[in-house]
Formats: sequence, C-alpha cells, structure tokens
Amino acid sequence: MAVTLPSRASLGGGGLCMIHDPDIGSTEVIDFIAPAGTPIGQSSDRPSAVPALARGLVALHARYGTLDWRAVLRPAEDLARFGHRMPRALHSDLERAAKPLFADPQTRRIFGTRLGEPIEEGAKYRQLDLATILGQIRINGAGAMYSGPLARSIVEAVNRAGGTLTIEDLREWLPQWRATVVMPLNVNPPYEMHAAPLPASAGILAAQMYRMLDQEDRYFESDPAVRRHLLAEVAMRAFAGRAGWLKQDFTAVDPLDDLLDEETVDKFMTGYSPDRAQPADTLDPAPVLVREDPGGASFVVVDRRGAAVACSLTMYYLFGTGRVAPGTGILLAAAPNSRAGRNPLSLGPVMVVQPASFRFKFAGTASGGVTASTSLANILARTMIEQGSARDAVDAPRVHHGGSPDAVVVEKAIGEEAIIDLRRRGHEVKTVEKFGSANVIFCPSGLPPEDEETPLECTASGDRRGSGMAIQAD
Repeated sequence: MAVTLPSRASLGGGGLCMIHDPDIGSTEVIDFIAPAGTPIGQSSDRPSAVPALARGLVALHARYGTLDWRAVLRPAEDLARFGHRMPRALHSDLERAAKPLFADPQTRRIFGTRLGEPIEEGAKYRQLDLATILGQIRINGAGAMYSGPLARSIVEAVNRAGGTLTIEDLREWLPQWRATVVMPLNVNPPYEMHAAPLPASAGILAAQMYRMLDQEDRYFESDPAVRRHLLAEVAMRAFAGRAGWLKQDFTAVDPLDDLLDEETVDKFMTGYSPDRAQPADTLDPAPVLVREDPGGASFVVVDRRGAAVACSLTMYYLFGTGRVAPGTGILLAAAPNSRAGRNPLSLGPVMVVQPASFRFKFAGTASGGVTASTSLANILARTMIEQGSARDAVDAPRVHHGGSPDAVVVEKAIGEEAIIDLRRRGHEVKTVEKFGSANVIFCPSGLPPEDEETPLECTASGDRRGSGMAIQAD
C-alpha cells in the first residue's frame, strides 16, 4: 500500500494492528501511531510525523511472521521498480488533491504527467526512489531506516521538504505492544469483542454502539424503520458519552474496560424512545464537535486456522503534508494536530473471538473520520445481530449521527421513504452519496469449524465506497 496507495498509507505514516493468535489464545495490538517530529531551524514550514509504518510492521512480522522478511518485501519493491498501473483509489485521491499537491515538484514528478495532470487510471508508472528505499529495507531490515546512513539521508530529505524530523526521532521511537479493550457478549457460547485502546477510539465507540443495539434485543426485535432510528440514536449517544470520558490528551477519565461495561453503556440510553428523536443538547454530557482525520486506510486478513490481523493506517490527512522527501519517494505524513483534526481517533479495529476455544468470528476496521466507528456499528448490527453476510452488511446503506451538529447523515441509497420516516421521528436528515470505507470478515459459526463435517461459512468484503477488494481462497 505504500506503493499503491501512498495517499493514505505511506512509509511516512503509521497506524495500528490488532492480532488474534488462536494457537496461544491471545488478542493484542501493535501500536505504531506516528508522533510529531522535531523541527530543525526555520525551514520546517510543513510539520511532519515520524515515519512509523516500517518499524511497526517489522515488529508485527518479528512476533507473528512465518515467511522470510526479504520475500515479504520483494513484491512491493518490484511494483515500485518495474512499475504498476495507476489504481482507481489512488487516482481518485489525486484528482481531489492535485492542485495543492502538485505545488511540490517532487510529488508532481512522481504522480503527474508532463502537462501537470494526475496520471490516468490504469496508466503504468514507476517510483524508482521508493524502490531503492524498499530494497535497502529488504536487504538490511527495517532498522536501517531508523539508524545509520539511510536514516541520516532520510532525515536530511525530510527537512529539505520542509518537514520536521531529527535522527534522534527516528532512533528513539519504538512501537508498543498493548492490551485490547475487552467486552463480553451476551451470547451462547460466549464470545468477546476486542477493541483497540486509545488514542484510537473508533473500535471503542463501535463496541459501545453495538452494546446499546444488543441490550434488551433492541435492534433484533425492531422493524427496519425503528432500526434506522435506533442506529442514529446510539451513535449520537456514543459520541456524547465520549465528550465525558475522553481527555484532551486522548486518554480516558476512567479505566478503558469500564467504558464497555454493561451498566455504563446502559446509562447512555436514558431517555431513548423508539418513536421520537432525542435532542442532542438534552444529553449529559452534550456532544461536542471533534474533528477526525477523514483519510486513512485499512485491511483485514484471516487464515484457515482463525489467525487474524486487522490494521488501520493513517497519514493524518490525505497525502499527509503533500510533499515527498527528495530522493526517497516517501510521502510525508502530517504531524498530528488535534485542532486541525489530524489525530488518531478514527483508527480502531474490532474483533470477536471465543475465549474458551480461541475461535475467530468477526474482524472489521474502517476509515472515514468520524464516520469510521458508525460504519463499523452498522456492519456489526447486520452481521453479529442479523447474521447477514459480510458483503450484504458492507453494501447496505448506512446511518450516522456524530452528535454535533445534531443531524442524521444517511446515504442516498437508503431511499426517500426511509428519509421521510426519520424526519417524522424528529430527526434533521442530511443525505450524502456515501461515507466510510470498511473491510470485514465474518464467520457465523466460527473459524476453524468445530469439526470436519461443519462447512466453512466465512464471508469477506471490501468496500465499494473506497474501491476496496476482498479475496477468499479455500
């Protein structure tokens, strides 16, 4: 993706991955969310983040990988060196950002034509500088990017591009292995839902929304019209609740596990009516507007043993700083800045596994800023509660309410009748073509199957909203 979708997942960015290992019964998170780099002198006019992706993924590979590291890196290097066709997703991003993006000559040289237009979708192009960096990481390991001659050349290039980075930033930054936030589910046999910890919050919010939907069979026993209303109400309440427990430094007022406690989440539903919208300003606390990074990307992988990885990646803004470090081919991620919405709040995979047998059931992650968590909640309702397929759940029109402003956002595909019904219940409704982009794998009977006679029922889905792709091989 650093070659094919660097607008959202460059070597200059970061993110996190959740990993489930059925052999030892563990589910944990590797956190490589990129911090801000340190400015040097007066030339740092475009603050950038510490490049975190490579060191995070090499830590993941060191603990769980089975293939040789050089074999893992070779395909990406070959794509960059020998060229590949411009993907639809990257071309779409280029069309949105070309004018400011091509103000940087390095970026224009890589992604633009001689006439200064974005390279056409399907046209072949190469990234030789990036191929050289990937080759050095392949041969010498990712550590070469963080100390030694390559690290020094990267620091110099970042600062020439107006970014912020020192050799100490690279040398001292390390990814962190962290525990997930766990929520037991009211099902038999028992399952647990795992969410990524803060500063990523999308998984926690999605889990809270799921708990509100599932409590007292609210969602299951409702007709389709009430379900749409309910999805809007639980989303509004989750974002309002976050205003009370999330501190400015993206830590929580209470222990993280308490945020998914049944009693805690049940209080969010105070005042809920299946027939009438509750005004957001009557909630306690009232929701506040918090901007979140609308870019980002994600992927989910599960093997036949039930070993699973779900990752959320970000540049903190589409194309990050919009500049390439000269001679490296690396697009620089923007430095995190909460006031500008450049934060990791929209990151956060969710997994559902069985604690006794360690069997896998669900993995999902999404991007799209404030809509990432509600996209996941919509999908969880349609898979975990309705028992629908991953494809149908991802394709279904979505409902979102971020709390502030007090309005429901729906995709136009939901239909005029549904919009009229939401308005009749007192909602202000805004329509958009699409929002959020999710990747999901759902195995209703668990993975691996209980015995050889049980058929494999897993479904996987990328998202048509973001040119996603899903591949299943038995």
